[in-house]
Amino acid sequence: MDMRLDAFAERFADAGYHALAFDYRSFGESTGTPRRIIDMAAQRSDIGAAVKYVRSLPFVDPVRVGLFGTSFGGGRRDLA
Repeated sequence: MDMRLDAFAERFADAGYHALAFDYRSFGESTGTPRRIIDMAAQRSDIGAAVKYVRSLPFVDPVRVGLFGTSFGGGRRDLA
């Protein structure tokens, strides 16, 4: 969210997609200490939790979920 991911989410939503933007644990407005530590295993877990949440929403087709990420978040391909 610090990188204005909310603006990307708004553009996707304007184009007719459902969009979710989130902060990894200990980044942005998310809580947790220590702050701003890159932990790839934890970030993979956070992405997985976000996808699981989105797939659980009654108005989302769970097999038609796509991901857009920045930095390390753009590299996760094993969520099928």
